[in-house]
Amino acid sequence: MLLGQRIKKYREARRMTQEMLAQKVGLGRTSVTNIEKGIQQILAHQSVLFAAALGVDLDQLIPSSVTSSREQAFALLPAGASEQEKAWVLNVMTRKG
Repeated sequence: MLLGQRIKKYREARRMTQEMLAQKVGLGRTSVTNIEKGIQQILAHQSVLFAAALGVDLDQLIPSSVTSSREQAFALLPAGASEQEKAWVLNVMTRKG
């Protein structure tokens, strides 16, 4: 849920509506609402899109407790992700500055 709260905080700080953010990340407004409320999970590639749309670094959105564990990082991937995709996610989510 912390991720959704951070997305909402940055969205509101930029005076963006949920609809505006949804269009930038290729989701529906309802999905953005559900992500902000912690009802809907966000996939790893979507977190990168949210960070770009909000103009923040990925580590500003994702709590360090999530990025500290390889298993937790992989849990953000869609089912059936390739080894190459897993390696990319691990690299992005554990990168320090």
